[in-house]
Amino acid sequence: MGLFLFSALVHAYVGLRLVPALAPWPWAMVALTLLLVASAVLMPMGLLARRVQSRALAQFLAWAGLLFMGLFSSLFVLTLLRDVVVAVAHLMQMAGWFDTASIDLADLGVFSAILVPLAALGITALGLRNARRTAAVVAVDVPIAGHVFRATVGWAECRVFRDGLQALVYVRRIRCGAGVDDPSD
Repeated sequence: MGLFLFSALVHAYVGLRLVPALAPWPWAMVALTLLLVASAVLMPMGLLARRVQSRALAQFLAWAGLLFMGLFSSLFVLTLLRDVVVAVAHLMQMAGWFDTASIDLADLGVFSAILVPLAALGITALGLRNARRTAAVVAVDVPIAGHVFRATVGWAECRVFRDGLQALVYVRRIRCGAGVDDPSD
């Protein structure tokens, strides 16, 4: 129960900071509120998904919960950053560092309230794309007792034993030798 309460509290903070600023766009207020409610429920469910009996439901809850966790982490950090920027702008205005007639801080609040969820969605989409793409292939040299094992890192697993040492690398192919080219390449 503590996990759900904590989730509800941090989501309420973000909602109280962003939703009222979106008053000019009621549809945006509703959309952000629904997103925050779904996130507040699915984030803890994603962490507790392995307790669900149905494997398909457990996988869905884990996937959705972790996706919302990534989205909310960006949303939370950007909301904190927005609060700092708006507070500094208010302090600068009170100190007389810029003309109050030329810049309306209410517009800054509305603009930043729109920008925060859009930036969080963009960051999450980028993170999801990076997580789902194929990993890069990297060539590495593994020195073991005077020999250099040239490995091209891929998906197969290979254990290399030499003089009692063991190295575990993920390789597609491996060449052995001390500076001698393998004629089979």
